[in-house]
Amino acid sequence: MFDGQFLFPKSCLHNSLNFSGQYLVSQLPRLHHLVDYQSSDVIHFAGSCYLGDKGQQECWLQTEGSLHLLCQRCLEPLDWSFSEKSCFVLVGDENQLPDFNEESNDCDWIVVKNSLDILEVVQDEILLALPLAPKHDSLDCAVK
Repeated sequence: MFDGQFLFPKSCLHNSLNFSGQYLVSQLPRLHHLVDYQSSDVIHFAGSCYLGDKGQQECWLQTEGSLHLLCQRCLEPLDWSFSEKSCFVLVGDENQLPDFNEESNDCDWIVVKNSLDILEVVQDEILLALPLAPKHDSLDCAVK
């Protein structure tokens, strides 16, 4: 079950669950102070939760949108578009996490007790994708 913010993985142990939605940038508290956003700026997401090949509950999430950043070269506005796809393995407690050497690079592992806060995961994925020093292409930059 997905209620618009929280995913309840136990409800999709036997059947896969598809979910999607959108958040305004103003709804993302860890993100909105880093960008120059308009009240209508929207982040779209879609995902699926299912039982994987190894009997583990897996979830993929596609996050996309456009943010207004500040070019670190010319200090002018910069539109940054992104599309990020992530995979997660959901486990009930830390004892189910693999050893560091056994962990696959394909999916991240998340301990989920009752529900997964998709709003937090969306913010995490965007923050991880943000460029450290956003810059225009040299031809588009006001500084030559």
